[in-house]
Amino acid sequence: MVLKKIPPNEAGLPRFDPGEPTEQASIFALGSHSRAKDALVRGLEMQEPGFNIFVVGEDRSGRMTATLAFLEEEMTKRPPPPDWLYLNNFRREYCPQPISLSAGLGRKFKERMTALIPQIREGLAHAFGEQNAQAGFEVQKERLSKEISERLESIRLKAHSNGLDIAQTPKGMTIVSSGSEDPPEWSNLSDPERELLETSVRELEKALSELNDWATEQQLQVHRSTQRLSKTIAESAISMLTEGVKREFPDQTDLCGWLDELKKDAVEHFHLFAPISPGQQLPPGYEPPEQRYAVNLLVDHSEDLHPQVVLEANPTYQNLFGRLEYLQAGGGAETNFTLIKSGALHRANGGILVLRADALAAAEVSWQFLKGAIRDCTIRIEELHRFNGIPIAGAPQPQEIPLNLKVVIVGSPHWYYTFFSNDPEFKSYFKIKADIDADMPASADNLRGLSAVVQEMAQKRGSYTCSKDALSELLGYASRWADDRTRISSRFEQIDDLIAEAVVIAKLSGNNLQLDTSEIRAARQARLRRNSRVEDRSQEMIRNGNVKIDLSGKVIGQVNGLTVRDIGDHTFGSPSRITAKTSIGRKGIVNIERDVSLGGPIQQKAAMILQGYFNGLFAKKRLFHSPPQ
Repeated sequence: MVLKKIPPNEAGLPRFDPGEPTEQASIFALGSHSRAKDALVRGLEMQEPGFNIFVVGEDRSGRMTATLAFLEEEMTKRPPPPDWLYLNNFRREYCPQPISLSAGLGRKFKERMTALIPQIREGLAHAFGEQNAQAGFEVQKERLSKEISERLESIRLKAHSNGLDIAQTPKGMTIVSSGSEDPPEWSNLSDPERELLETSVRELEKALSELNDWATEQQLQVHRSTQRLSKTIAESAISMLTEGVKREFPDQTDLCGWLDELKKDAVEHFHLFAPISPGQQLPPGYEPPEQRYAVNLLVDHSEDLHPQVVLEANPTYQNLFGRLEYLQAGGGAETNFTLIKSGALHRANGGILVLRADALAAAEVSWQFLKGAIRDCTIRIEELHRFNGIPIAGAPQPQEIPLNLKVVIVGSPHWYYTFFSNDPEFKSYFKIKADIDADMPASADNLRGLSAVVQEMAQKRGSYTCSKDALSELLGYASRWADDRTRISSRFEQIDDLIAEAVVIAKLSGNNLQLDTSEIRAARQARLRRNSRVEDRSQEMIRNGNVKIDLSGKVIGQVNGLTVRDIGDHTFGSPSRITAKTSIGRKGIVNIERDVSLGGPIQQKAAMILQGYFNGLFAKKRLFHSPPQ
């Protein structure tokens, strides 16, 4: 290898020709992102379970913003997923039924059902108000009343023949003396007369009891007949309306089946549609039809043209899987199926759910349930805060919803290689790794592509453009960040920050058109001044003589060197002294821990320091372990 001495004035920023920027700026067209792009495309194409994606990239490489933009562009090629509803389950009251409809039909059906309830109420009022229906009810009641009166009159005539009569009292029909409201007198009667009267009373009481039983049975039959007639009338009115709704939603088999169940339930509970007068006392458990037949539009894609890319920044269980809300009522809490709220999994179902690795790592419970949802391909809403608590009677237990989406986790290599890779189930559920390279070759294609990205960054901040010299300056900074003059860094968000500051400087100077090298360098110098406090203090200590550096003369085993210090937001060189010490022989102090591979780095370092000290002290002229002569 031939070392070449470079004068300080020639060791500046690398100079690159940005060429003519491409017409369309795409971060994933850069060489650093091409491998990740291929992985994302393959992951989206795979329909087999477990082919979810983990995007790995260094900080400031656009791993999140670029990934979201790429995924949203890919989703524009697909049709929107279906809407999801939760509807009342009339067979299992506390298990709301999920139903999917084509995108946009969910909102339309909810609006249709909102209009249907008043129509049913009006239709029932009109049907039961017709003269024929009321006449049928009155005929049955009059017939029964007439027959009861005739039988009662026959018993009364028989009572009159025995000097008795039938009277109506608060306790019911009773036998009294003829022409009086008092019971028969027994004291003035002889034994034969008393016996004859007792026989007559017993016969009359038996006849009244039989009449009462018969009347009760007849009234029950009339009530049943009236109910059957009422349900027939109600079914006729409700069926006509529900069939009209079914015709508006053809090919929706599950929805049509639910409408048939609604018709049956509405016929059985047609009394719920009766008008409520002011001050009327409602029966316990009364449920208005507006709530009983409500539609909970859980996921609405009526305004979406393609599947959604949902970024959930705080992946708690409720934010991912949904929740059940409660209302304050009478000093307590109550809920129903209309208070089921969707989570990120519901909204992203049919599309893509994006999660930050660090946020998901902090939500261990969510991570465990997310793996279960991916494994079972279902979304279950559970109230985790009520585990080991008192169950609430009547709280809905929503049926599960089929899950079909791609989960994309975005994070740094730290999370991929240390946390998630230690989970034995991780590789089963995230089989695609999209790895973003930290840098890329400074090829013509990459330079043109990055130049296009930079121009787009400037245009987003007031329609600015970068001159060719400004682009070359920014590409030089990107090469310096890559620590290689033949490569450029993929951490283009750092370039974006420089452009943001340069735009402010340009506006203050009255330049509203183009960013030039002067604005870029001014922004760079402002940043260096903000972040270089530690470097300036180090230089100050050298100037003040607190740290002494020999710049002339010769010393055996001693040279001046440069240590690169990275304090996070700033990197600088710090002078340091490098020394070497020799001694006779190859073996000095025996480090048993190192020989048996039981010592750690700190212990071995300490032993080596001691060995160097003793070798320099005692092994200048003879071996350290040799006996004295």
